Amino acid sequence: MKILELFAGIGAVAHAVSERYEIAAAIDINENAKTVYRANFDHRYLTREIASLSDDELGEFGADLWWMSPPCQPFTRRGKQQGADDPRAQPMLRVFDAIENLQPKAIVLENVVGFESSPAWAAIREIFVRASYRYHRAQLCSTMFGLPNARPRFFVVASRDEEIELSPPPFVAPEPLVNFLDSSEQAKRWHGQVEVDSAFVCKYEDGINVVDQKSTLTRCFTSAYGKSHVQSGSYLKFQNSNGQNRFRRLSPTESLRLLGFSSCYQLPDGLSARQFWKLIGNSVSVPCVGHVLGCFAQTTRNR
Repeated sequence: MKILELFAGIGAVAHAVSERYEIAAAIDINENAKTVYRANFDHRYLTREIASLSDDELGEFGADLWWMSPPCQPFTRRGKQQGADDPRAQPMLRVFDAIENLQPKAIVLENVVGFESSPAWAAIREIFVRASYRYHRAQLCSTMFGLPNARPRFFVVASRDEEIELSPPPFVAPEPLVNFLDSSEQAKRWHGQVEVDSAFVCKYEDGINVVDQKSTLTRCFTSAYGKSHVQSGSYLKFQNSNGQNRFRRLSPTESLRLLGFSSCYQLPDGLSARQFWKLIGNSVSVPCVGHVLGCFAQTTRNR
């Protein structure tokens, strides 16, 4: 099965695919995302505004499955909640039109919880009905796969050939955060970029989430982590060599692990921690992607 990875970002979908799947192409407008993607994958990556792509261009990829993880900001609780009226939603609406015109065999759409009550969801649902897609929807989270990071997301799968059921994954107890932290050698890369002082923590104590190494849950990391002080991710409390309490942000490599990226995934030199956090905050949980693709594979095996 060939996958067209729309709003590809740093390649969570490409990282999750098995030998059953082939990435026909990845498309995103972000040059930094392309830099990170290219450090890990060598298939075709287009830096394009998705809203500018014609039906002919999208059809030329010959993809069986279109995976789309469009910007979530129009639908987040922290955003202005303009939904489909937000300019950032225009590329997604363009893809909706192309889906109705080209009718690829299968679609996966991923976004924040709350998208399912938006006019945008109503619009794509109507397209599914008109084009005779059978669809299932579900809420999946990294915590369902043993990752100590809350990242609940709305997923919908639609297929014209067969009904793909999004079955729930088997329960896996979240591991402690310590299993996802950098080694002392790995931490050197982020020295000076993750540290925060105690005064900062005291000032924002009502708006930040502080965890320790034994914690089995961290808050969802957003693209504002490292920029916005509050409600953008968790902070780690630890003791220095003198036994004093200290605080820091979780590093980009630690954030990647909490999204399920494996140790073979590379963050290239040349970008700052803040730039990486922005890209990671816009990415997708790798185990969630793998589970959704596994539902496609299970349906194929059962035919």
